[in-house]
Amino acid sequence: MKQVTVAPANAQQGMPSIFARYILSDARTGQPLAMMNAAELTSRRTACTSALAADYLARKDAKNLLIVGSGKVAQHLAQAYASIRDLETINIWARNSEKMTTMVNELQALGLNARPVHDLEAAVRAADIVSCATLSRTPVIFGEWINAGTHLDMIGSHKPDTREADDAALLKSTVFVDSRMGALHETGELAIPIAAGTFKEDAVQADITELIRGEHPGRRTAEEITFFKSAGLAVEDLAAALLVYEKMN
Repeated sequence: MKQVTVAPANAQQGMPSIFARYILSDARTGQPLAMMNAAELTSRRTACTSALAADYLARKDAKNLLIVGSGKVAQHLAQAYASIRDLETINIWARNSEKMTTMVNELQALGLNARPVHDLEAAVRAADIVSCATLSRTPVIFGEWINAGTHLDMIGSHKPDTREADDAALLKSTVFVDSRMGALHETGELAIPIAAGTFKEDAVQADITELIRGEHPGRRTAEEITFFKSAGLAVEDLAAALLVYEKMN
C-alpha cells in the first residue's frame, strides 16, 4: 500500500514536492513486512522504467541524453540511462538554476559527464534522448525542436490537465506507454489531445509489457521518433519494494 502527498509549492521552500510511504505486507497473512520511503522508491523505479522502455525505443548508438528537470526522479535518470547506453554527454536543464547546478555537481561526483545547459531548444535539437521529469502544467518540449531519430521520455505529467510536450511532438512520434489505462486517461500528455480529437487511443503502438514480451519490435528505423509516456504502475512499486526487502533480509 502506497500513500502519496503531492505539494508542488514545497519547491519554493526548498522541500520535496512529494512525501510518501510504502507498506509491504505478506499477501497470504496480511502481516506488515516493511515500511519504506515511497518517494525514494517511486523516483528510482520510475527512472528504471524509463530506461527499460528506452532500451527498446532509443537508438542503439544514442550518445547524448538531455534531462529536463532537477527533482528526485530527474536525479536518478542519468544513472538509469547510463546503464543501458554508452552516453558521451548528459545535459541538464531546469528552471531553478541553483538546483540544476547542484544536480550536475552530484552527477559529476558519480563519474558521469553531466553539464548544465541554458538554451532548452538547442539542447533538445542536439539530443538523442530527451527525458522530461517536471511538474510543468504546460508544454516545455515542442515538436518543431525534435529531430529524426530522437527518443522522447515524458514522465512528469500525472494529471489529465497537465502536459510536458505539445501536440506536434506527439503527432510526429510513434507512441508507447507503460499502461494504456493510466497513460490514456490520467495524463494530459494523451488525455488532452484525445479529448480534442487530434490523437486516437488506438494510435498507441504498445505498452511496456508488450515490448518486453516481444509482441512489438520497438524502434523500427534510425529516423523514427519514439515517444514513451510513463504514468506509473503499482506493479513497478511492488517489484522495487520486493527487491529492497530481499536485499535487506
